[in-house]
Amino acid sequence: MVGQLTLDQHIGVRIPGGQPDFMRFGIFTTSYLARCNHDVTISRNSPSVVSLAIAGRLLRAIGLTVTRRIYEAKVLFAAAVYSAESIPATALEGGQLNALVSIVFSVMAVEAFLNESIGMALFYADFPDEPEVVSVFAECMADARNRRVSLDFKLALANWILVTKKLDKGAQPYQDFEKIVRLRNDLVHFKGNPRFEQNATPEEFHQDLIQRFGNRKNLLAQDMEAGSWIHAIETKAIADWSCKTAAQVVVDLVSKAPPEGAWQNMLRGFHGDFVRHA
Repeated sequence: MVGQLTLDQHIGVRIPGGQPDFMRFGIFTTSYLARCNHDVTISRNSPSVVSLAIAGRLLRAIGLTVTRRIYEAKVLFAAAVYSAESIPATALEGGQLNALVSIVFSVMAVEAFLNESIGMALFYADFPDEPEVVSVFAECMADARNRRVSLDFKLALANWILVTKKLDKGAQPYQDFEKIVRLRNDLVHFKGNPRFEQNATPEEFHQDLIQRFGNRKNLLAQDMEAGSWIHAIETKAIADWSCKTAAQVVVDLVSKAPPEGAWQNMLRGFHGDFVRHA
């Protein structure tokens, strides 16, 4: 199908069984003598692609510059959701490898959406009717991104800029998201499992993990074993929870954007897939 990629083509890994199709969304930007910029959001398989391609050639012929930008946070989120939905086991059966994909990609999707929102803000900041907070968001968040600060810091900073309030990290969905980010970090920077006594019980071995999960410990594998904390988090329940929590973080961020302006229109247009899973 023209304009669509399957999941394995995008990430370079063959996934057994059927795969969902998902579409990227492109931004066509035109500028004439450095004046009058606007974005047009289209789906790649839309009939308007053909007319835009023809129009693009005409615009270039009269001196307009046509550029494009593809936004892909939703592609990363699609990988997380598809992996969760592909788990055939019951909710609390451990050892489901796709759960690890959902954990990692759900966090990646949130960070990607935040970074893409910064790019959008940088573009729209100078529009005459855009709220001033957009330019503040663009400048401060771009600086934070360039300084490679942590994701939780960027989320807290975004919240302060948009609503001038301290982010309550103890409230949902941020309390759960902190747990998922920590799981992602532990996986990406894996340090190996500790040694344990032969007669140690799963509860004894996983004491720290169970305590860290707190009221979410019921998401851990019922068949957890001493020796492997990864097995304990490889459940469909944790995969679904990771996707839902990530979606809720994105939806909360967009809800705090100013109620008018091109930037907030773009954000609301691009977060639809997250809304459906929040």
